[in-house]
Amino acid sequence: MSLERDIGFLRDLPLLSDLSEDQLRLLAFGADFRITREGETLFRAGDFADCGFLVKTGAIGLFNEGNADGPPDDIAEPGTLLGELALLIETRRSMRAVALERTELLQIRKALFRRMLEEFPEIAVRLQGTMGDRIGAFAREIAPVADRLDRAERMSRTARRGSTQADPD
Repeated sequence: MSLERDIGFLRDLPLLSDLSEDQLRLLAFGADFRITREGETLFRAGDFADCGFLVKTGAIGLFNEGNADGPPDDIAEPGTLLGELALLIETRRSMRAVALERTELLQIRKALFRRMLEEFPEIAVRLQGTMGDRIGAFAREIAPVADRLDRAERMSRTARRGSTQADPD
């Protein structure tokens, strides 16, 4: 695949959508091309994460830690960036990733991404805004869940208190 197609893949990623054509070209040129065979493990849950993987062709199955033999919990298809957070902070992989078929990937190392942020500080400013917006949206999405958990906890405490009081009759 061509450098121009790689740039197109990168441009479509929300994390990188604000980068200029030249910045995307540098990132695409500095990234590593990788091919996995069907059944090959890309990474395991708990592995140190020092890069992101952009799926160019094929599919990667994502498995939660307790899922040893079942179907994938999620599937990363072309255009998906796996390990986005690894480009920004020290982290470990939360899932196991296995190629479901021959898959072509663009491996973006954290060192390359950090160098981009150092050379182009405006990227870091835009990225901070983008990530802040995404974290805010995530917080709004999970707020109803937090409310339900709080209600359930209050009901549980009330029920426990009621069961510990002796019935006078």
